[in-house]
Amino acid sequence: MGRDGRAGALYYAHAVSNGARFLGVAVVKLNAGALAAMAGQSQAWVSDANGVIIHATDPALLHRALPSSRVGRLDPAQLRQRYAREHFDSITLAPWDEAMPAVARISGAPVPSVLATRPLSDGSLTVTVPRPLPALQYQGMRASGCSC
Repeated sequence: MGRDGRAGALYYAHAVSNGARFLGVAVVKLNAGALAAMAGQSQAWVSDANGVIIHATDPALLHRALPSSRVGRLDPAQLRQRYAREHFDSITLAPWDEAMPAVARISGAPVPSVLATRPLSDGSLTVTVPRPLPALQYQGMRASGCSC
């Protein structure tokens, strides 16, 4: 995230050396547009290692924290330095049914979604792709006795 709190970039850095001699640092910047292309789906979101959603097509999800994420355990100075803010609202992922743990309602949405989540191997980013399942919404209404 940029220092101004807006969509920013993710930086990767790696030391370059020749044996024991330090030569410098190689740095790569991955901007938010590239993250969107990696996600490849309009409903996907990308979260950082602290559980902050750093890319989402849905503006209601952008810059929000995932439930039980590490960002809630960072002190205010760390939050200011990393995100230029001290507070993050969280999204809710309410389980739809105990028998289907991968299906949830996202922040109170009426339609449940199955969530496919995959972290990068280094843990720096996680991509989540929700797939809405409107048929389950109506099954839930029938199961609860609603004659809608």
